[in-house]
Amino acid sequence: MRKFGVMFIFIFLAACSTAEAGTPASTADTPHASTSISTQTSIPSTDTPAPTIPPTALPTAIGGGGGKIAFTSERDGSSEIYVVNADGSGLSPLANEITPKYDPSWSPDGEKIAFGTNDNDSASLYIMNADGSNPVKLIDTHDISTYDSATSDWRFEVSPIWSPDGTKIAFEVSYYIGCCSSHGYIHLVNADGSGLVGS
Repeated sequence: MRKFGVMFIFIFLAACSTAEAGTPASTADTPHASTSISTQTSIPSTDTPAPTIPPTALPTAIGGGGGKIAFTSERDGSSEIYVVNADGSGLSPLANEITPKYDPSWSPDGEKIAFGTNDNDSASLYIMNADGSNPVKLIDTHDISTYDSATSDWRFEVSPIWSPDGTKIAFEVSYYIGCCSSHGYIHLVNADGSGLVGS
């Protein structure tokens, strides 16, 4: 009986040793093949690109006909407007029946020049062709209520500038009392002389 029991224990131990030898100690020691599968898919963009709107070109008052320069000079004894090429050549006066003339301002298309004139107790805003022809009075300070009380002691000046589209002219009327005291107001008028604002 004792011999049978010893044999049984031996067989049992031998069986356990065989089973343990065939079983890995850790699953971490067993290499695994990578089975990672990407689930990302490319989804086309549904955003609609903003339309491209080309800019609208606007004329700018930087000079007329080929970049000529207009300026005021008293070189011939009275205040007159002259034009000259940008390189200094081609100097010529824009003489007409209106004198004196000052503060020339090119229209954006270079076809017209706005300017001011001063006559005793008044000042006027004119436009003329770029060659000095056809001067047309747009407004006189006597047409503006602010200056109704003007006297011959007052000296007026008008400083015009065109709107970028050439339809309006802004101008400041500056008046001097004596030699030094000056005041001014800004006004706006259509290029045909209508629609005065700031009277």
